[in-house]
Amino acid sequence: VHERGMRERAEQEAAACDWVLGWKPLTDTLALAEVTGEIRTAESEIAPVLLDSTLYFSRHLPGEAGTGPHWVIMQAKWNTGEVTNARIIRGGPDHYANLCMGESPEVFFTRCSPGQPCELWMARLVDGALTAEQRIAGVNDAASVSTQPHYTKLNGVEYLFYSSDREDGHGGMDIWYSRRKDESWSEPVNAGKRINTPGDEVTPFYAGGALWVSSDWHYGFGGLDVFRAAGQPGSWSKAENAGKPLNTAQN
Repeated sequence: VHERGMRERAEQEAAACDWVLGWKPLTDTLALAEVTGEIRTAESEIAPVLLDSTLYFSRHLPGEAGTGPHWVIMQAKWNTGEVTNARIIRGGPDHYANLCMGESPEVFFTRCSPGQPCELWMARLVDGALTAEQRIAGVNDAASVSTQPHYTKLNGVEYLFYSSDREDGHGGMDIWYSRRKDESWSEPVNAGKRINTPGDEVTPFYAGGALWVSSDWHYGFGGLDVFRAAGQPGSWSKAENAGKPLNTAQN
């Protein structure tokens, strides 16, 4: 089984090389700008969310006396690409990361306890502090990782997208979603094979009538690339590579 999987991966990588050779730039190109200030450290910073002039992001901190390395949720001031006054709003000893906004003041995030799979949690964000934290019932699976939540509302229906390696997926990490009804969430639904693959699909984000995800299997330039699948839950186009300069030979 392992040998077959390795061969399938090698064949996919070879096909991706052919795709790169024939790739042509899109008419519309992106202009990337450097973010400066207190977000540029020797540690890892991920999952930025901008709300007006406030930036939320996740930072990996090295171990200190009595604690090991862990992830924390940060809040900072944003001024045209410059980040200042960064401070921790939720941290250790568990890992906290991937904050996303729901209907204010509701937020969603990932919480990982030592020796346990990561789970999705929700809370209220009031005056720069998380309150009323609770595990999201019906979404998490005790034997699987559930992480990187993204909330959106489509045609009046609330959805929570996330990445999980639960059973009945297409490969490693897949994109799943749940619908909200009253105060509860539906059973997780797999986003389907137009998005998910035998590899890993992570970091879902819905914007501009499309679901944006990162994948290490769809044809790309190397590592994890960003892909776009137009549509909505139950009706997606095939995921397409977002191209350069957004994607590179790295993740």
